[in-house]
Amino acid sequence: MDAKSILLTANRYYQNDEFEQAVVGFSRATRLDTTSGEAYYKLAYSLAMTKKTLYEEAIQNDVAITEASLEQKDTSALTIINNFISAAELGYRIDDAYYSAAVYAYTIYRDDSLALKLFHKSLEYNLNQPEAYQMMDDIKLRLRSDGGR
Repeated sequence: MDAKSILLTANRYYQNDEFEQAVVGFSRATRLDTTSGEAYYKLAYSLAMTKKTLYEEAIQNDVAITEASLEQKDTSALTIINNFISAAELGYRIDDAYYSAAVYAYTIYRDDSLALKLFHKSLEYNLNQPEAYQMMDDIKLRLRSDGGR
């Protein structure tokens, strides 16, 4: 199968909220075509939705969250952030991709300086993002009050 066919199949999974299958397809698509911003963006989103579901299931089932699982979560979060950044750098939904990377850096990866950098990048492309300004203010306030993270 070529990259376009794989992307079409992955998009069907994506549109049906079948994110685990979408991850497989978009991963293959990005390996075959490193210039597809759409594939990187949707891979990041699908990974985020898959990780969110797994994390929510662990909490609902009262499964202990170990140090190793937190470390894996950090690695997954960085992968998601990097895929959103790749999408933006390839010109796909630039402001939204940077914004999504920033939100993930802020809320999941917990890296305030990376989040601020990515929020600024997002705002270079779209100044009309009140949520971005609010999160940046929250980060700056926290950095001032506790010396940062």
